[in-house]
Amino acid sequence: MQLQPLAFANLEKHVEKYAQSFSISKNQLKIGSILHYYGKDAPNTLWEVRFIKYHHKKSGRDHLHDSVYTLDDVIYLHMLKYHETFTLSKMKFNSFRHISKSLLWRLQ
Repeated sequence: MQLQPLAFANLEKHVEKYAQSFSISKNQLKIGSILHYYGKDAPNTLWEVRFIKYHHKKSGRDHLHDSVYTLDDVIYLHMLKYHETFTLSKMKFNSFRHISKSLLWRLQ
């Protein structure tokens, strides 16, 4: 069986569109947002955004925000449904960019 090249002509465009539907944008994530985690560390768990912190390079100070302003904002999460088998109950991301494009996280 030989594959038709026309069948896959627009495949890359459809894959990109599908992946964008799962990405989280800066204006969607704020304190109190609930995220569903599909990773192997604590699969099928719900996490709440507790803190969003930005480190100001000029002043050297950390600032807490209600929502994400930059891709470098640090996100602090807390597990809502804690199971005995999971030792992971808190999680910190070094930047918003790690969580925004990951297919392991979905906005609830």
